[in-house]
Amino acid sequence: MLNGIRFTGNSLLKKSAAVLSGLMLFTAFPPLEYSFLAWIALIPLFWAVTESAPGEAFACGLLSGAVFWLLSIFWLTRVTFIGWIGISLYCALYTAFFSMAASWFYMLRGRRTGNASGGLSVLLGFPALWVALEYARAHLMTGFPWNQLGISQHGNLALIQCADLGGVYAVSFLVAMGNTAALMLLRESRRLALRPMVPAVCFMLVLAATFIYGRHRIAAMGPNGCSMQTVSVQPNVPQQLKWSQDWAAEIYERLRHSSDEACRRRKPDLLVWPETALPDFLQSSAQSREVVEQVRSHGAPLLAGSMHFEEMPGKTNYYNSSFLFLPGRNEPIVYAKRHLVPFGEYVPLGNLFPFLRSIAGVYEDFVPGHEIVVFNLSGCGKFSALICFEDIFPYLARDCVRAGARLLVNQTNDAWFDPLRASRQHMTHCVFRCVENRVACLRSANTGLTCHIDRRGEVCASIPPVQAKPEGPRVMFAEVEFAPDDMPLTFYTRRGDLFALACLAFVLPIFAGTLLHFTRKRQ
Repeated sequence: MLNGIRFTGNSLLKKSAAVLSGLMLFTAFPPLEYSFLAWIALIPLFWAVTESAPGEAFACGLLSGAVFWLLSIFWLTRVTFIGWIGISLYCALYTAFFSMAASWFYMLRGRRTGNASGGLSVLLGFPALWVALEYARAHLMTGFPWNQLGISQHGNLALIQCADLGGVYAVSFLVAMGNTAALMLLRESRRLALRPMVPAVCFMLVLAATFIYGRHRIAAMGPNGCSMQTVSVQPNVPQQLKWSQDWAAEIYERLRHSSDEACRRRKPDLLVWPETALPDFLQSSAQSREVVEQVRSHGAPLLAGSMHFEEMPGKTNYYNSSFLFLPGRNEPIVYAKRHLVPFGEYVPLGNLFPFLRSIAGVYEDFVPGHEIVVFNLSGCGKFSALICFEDIFPYLARDCVRAGARLLVNQTNDAWFDPLRASRQHMTHCVFRCVENRVACLRSANTGLTCHIDRRGEVCASIPPVQAKPEGPRVMFAEVEFAPDDMPLTFYTRRGDLFALACLAFVLPIFAGTLLHFTRKRQ
């Protein structure tokens, strides 16, 4: 049956359509953030896919994905040019596999779109394929859940509330569904029959239901728990000077002076320093401990980011940690980062292939922590820390909220990367952690985007990221509200990525069919 299908369309036109999709998708994310374009960005690629055999569709998807990722994470060139190319092509492979499987699925189910059941299969099948591959990208090879399609809608509050049911994947599914419905409508625009309209009508009903649900969730949010006054210090230390011994005294002074001035103006319930704010190991540095003790003299709890080590028989374990200093308590409560950045904080197979360490510039591996830590501020509430890119991994935030945290604090240092693109992209992921779990988040960055995001996912206060020229330290005052201790956990917090797993289960036969098709073709 499949062998009798004749494919139309010029190959160059298909490749051009794929490139156009990559370009349009790039504009939907920071720094441009034309989020509305995400609803039509995939139409050219989907058209090319439906006009191509699986092999050609794979090439179109790879081209489209490469354009999108090379532009989207261009900020990575500040750290590694090779890594930028490698990660971009790796992520583009997921778009390629989507395109290949979607082409085969369309040949099987979608050619006769005048048939309502065939049209609905494509309407659901394409988004399910997209979500399944986003989920795979978030977990394979340590996971890279960056710039998922749904992230582009972070500013559309009513729309993204459905993330408390299916996570960011539910929003990705909806946007991919909109692109699919638009393509199908365009393909059948010359036909006056009613059946080709069924997929578009179904999508509009789903979209309307999503907005109704979102507005209801916002209106029915209910009262918050207790609130607290916070101060977040943004030292704005350039990355090339962050570990310079010549700059250590300046870093100490920035932390001390900014904290002292802020505490004199308004005594906070919590003072937050960003990831690795201190330029050495807090537990063994007299200078770091002196600065901490001087700031603690104001009587405010202090959450400070610093490196941490633990002596073990025959080796030393190094951690990227958060230290909570409470009034009246000498020793801090420590959280060690659980999800480390490969080639940034450790080198996979670095002991077997030492040249990888030379390429990455990482000669000592950090060790991941294994404990979920919930800090308890007496009279305020419970919170957990997420360090650096930990806020892009939904399961980490879920773990914290399930363990009792009713506020998240993200301590990060985005000085490694582009001050506008990377830090803004990073923050948009945190918006979804708030919506998914119905908790607020306080973000404190060295350079990056220090801000407060409420339980609805709205950014309530922020310090703009540093521009190209050097800037002095800045502070952000924010009243942050805890979620109630007895709040009902969201469906997503309780069940996790059930929606994404359902999409994966739905499309596994499609992938199997695609492989079988290629196997038979070679025989």
